[in-house]
Amino acid sequence: MCRTCLQTHIEATVKDDYIACIICENPVKIPDPYRPRDEWSTQYPTDTFLDRMIKAGEQMEKTHNCFVCESSRGAVTVPTQYCFNCDTYYCDGCNELHLQLRGLQGHTIVPLKDLTTKDLMTRRVLYCTKHKDKLLDTYCRDPSAGKLPLVTPGPLSTRTPEKDVPARVIKETSVLEPSHVVCSVCAHELHKGMKTQSVTKAAKEITQRLQKVKSKIAAVIDTQEQRSSVLKEKCARVAGQKEAKISEIEAAFAKIQTALDARKECLLGMVDESCARNDKDLEHLSNRSNSYLSSLKDIRSLLTWLEECGTDVDLASSGDVIAAQFFNLYHMSTDPASHDLSVFRSNIHIQDSVVNTFVQLVNMIGSDPEGHVVAFKTKERTLKMPDDMYEPYIKDILLLEDGTLIATDNKNKSLKMAGVSDLGDPTLVRLHLKTEPWGVTKLQVNVIAVTGHQCVYIVTKTEELHLQSTVRTRKDYWSVTALSSINLALTCKFPPSIDVIDITGRKLRTIDTDGSGQALFKVPQYVASLYDKLLVSDREANTLTCVDQQGAAVFTFSGCSDQDLTDPKSVCASKNGRVFLVEGEEVWLLTAEGKLVNKLIKEIGGARAITEENGTLCVAVDGKGVAYYKVIDMNSV
Repeated sequence: MCRTCLQTHIEATVKDDYIACIICENPVKIPDPYRPRDEWSTQYPTDTFLDRMIKAGEQMEKTHNCFVCESSRGAVTVPTQYCFNCDTYYCDGCNELHLQLRGLQGHTIVPLKDLTTKDLMTRRVLYCTKHKDKLLDTYCRDPSAGKLPLVTPGPLSTRTPEKDVPARVIKETSVLEPSHVVCSVCAHELHKGMKTQSVTKAAKEITQRLQKVKSKIAAVIDTQEQRSSVLKEKCARVAGQKEAKISEIEAAFAKIQTALDARKECLLGMVDESCARNDKDLEHLSNRSNSYLSSLKDIRSLLTWLEECGTDVDLASSGDVIAAQFFNLYHMSTDPASHDLSVFRSNIHIQDSVVNTFVQLVNMIGSDPEGHVVAFKTKERTLKMPDDMYEPYIKDILLLEDGTLIATDNKNKSLKMAGVSDLGDPTLVRLHLKTEPWGVTKLQVNVIAVTGHQCVYIVTKTEELHLQSTVRTRKDYWSVTALSSINLALTCKFPPSIDVIDITGRKLRTIDTDGSGQALFKVPQYVASLYDKLLVSDREANTLTCVDQQGAAVFTFSGCSDQDLTDPKSVCASKNGRVFLVEGEEVWLLTAEGKLVNKLIKEIGGARAITEENGTLCVAVDGKGVAYYKVIDMNSV
């Protein structure tokens, strides 16, 4: 940036003592915020290499006169020669005189017609602005050197009189420029006792670091270009899905009575609001990605020019800054958070269950005279997170009253929580556990119990998940359900039984046989509470058994007239007494007395865990995440 644009940016983004980085938007503290605000831009370093390139180009385009003729006789003579040591233009006659002076013999002269911008960059001899006859040949590595009143390379033409430069500018430049390249005299006077070395040696070391940067930057640019392309595609997809959603809602409400028009306008407003928010968020993420990409390309171009035109002084002055900026950009552009698109997966963050239910009710109302309970699929959510080592393997799920879903990811040893933010965006957080979790149940409001290997984890829920305590148990339990705020019922494979324990791990009783001494279970897998009773799915006996808390059998369900149970898995019960059972690739609905109502969901391959709350049914599907359904009793429609 030029200093004027930097000052404009400071005034536009300043907050307290910080401004926003123009690339990544992170806050950057003002070096000295106590100085007047209109002088803040002068506190930032000048890129001497870029400054020299710009001024070299300006010098090539500018018309020059012979310095000797103009300064001694006031004559205007067209120069024909240029001296790199003097940074001065001469005509043929003055150049011969110039070469005859003993102190100036050995200077490098080039015909003006052969002079190039690259020559000005690479062959010009750079002197200290304080000690005019001393070369810039020393590099200081001491971090505190930037705080000293160092002398930096002056204007490209050392013939510019200091009287033409305002004293304030000279003072600010000498104090604030962070260049660590000085002459030997300045090194002795101002850098005594600091870590110094020759500019040539420093340039060689910095060149090695810049080679590493150049070897990596191409791959980073390619990756960033791919991410930018994906973001552009996402932006286009959001726009297309907005139109599809609007068309879907319009078609549905065209078939529903006039009384629903108010609901229709409300939903359309929610779509517009959500799409506007997504468009803004995606555009912001896309702009930031393009900013990273543009900056990376700028560094690549700068490295190319530095190789061709840079001197040891340039390498020593700018090399560290270039390398540091690259690695900062590298970490920001490779940060998973900077290209995480999972939050845009749903794209339209509205009450999908309401929209889809209304759309499907258009075709369902009046078509089911028997008044069956039906389930409409409303959405799907993936539980895969960027740092998962394995594909999520969900053993059990729990849907809370606020719509938050809790899931046990067995292979990744974590408890995951899927919810929705205040802005309607999906959220997904995790709690890492020491053992593979299995079952999950709610103990109290925002207090959850999770079974692990010979333990029960007590977890509290806020915006995150927090491990409150780990209760050790003698047995290895699978599924769990809460009997009260302090008592739990858990399934055990060896021996096949249900144990009732309190939250300290103390076993209260075991349920394993009926009144006649016969075994109740073979391999009890999932357990759920039905009022004051327990529902247990037995994967070996292929039954769903209901018992009271003392072990007395209430009913055993093994199938219906046309189909026996062959693969019973998860079971749950609603507050109104409906029982949901996963059987193979279907979800069956039973009454509280163990009678089949209907096969609620069919052909849901990989179904494993199930949970229900307030008419919303969630089914965990292996390899696909969680499917959400709205359960509606057609008798009440």
